[in-house]
Amino acid sequence: MDNPLVTIEQYQFLPEAEAIRMKLESDGIPAILTDKEIVSMDWALGNAVGYIKLQVRQSQADQARAILNEINDRHRASRDDNTNRCLACNAVIPASAVCPQCGWTYESDETDSQTSDPTESGADEPDPGLLESLQALKKPVLMVFLVPVVAGFCCAAAIVIINILGAVFR
Repeated sequence: MDNPLVTIEQYQFLPEAEAIRMKLESDGIPAILTDKEIVSMDWALGNAVGYIKLQVRQSQADQARAILNEINDRHRASRDDNTNRCLACNAVIPASAVCPQCGWTYESDETDSQTSDPTESGADEPDPGLLESLQALKKPVLMVFLVPVVAGFCCAAAIVIINILGAVFR
């Protein structure tokens, strides 16, 4: 085989490895993950097999390493930097929340906010938000989980007491 697979990186966790593999493939570099099934099945075996290995063809290894270095540098810079970054072009976004380079913004479109506002859709009362719905369900949901736990504890205590009394009166 004139162009064998080479391991360019090892990952402890499958989601991280899959994300990097997909990034490489989106950049035109076919990549595979080896030992992902073993590590997913029993994470303790990861140390024994060398964790999840990202492999590419030897002819594309340098290009793949350059992409990995770029990703790692960007990740390191974002950890060290407490400023907001544009999700589209990674430029620093000032307090106005609009990217000065590409115009991207964290704010939603005006058309989205108009169609999703229940007060403007003609409804008499707006639907309660998710938080209010969960707060209203707090006590019934608590009882659904609490009653079986307490009942199970009482049954277990009753069985223990019956076994103790049975052993005493034999």
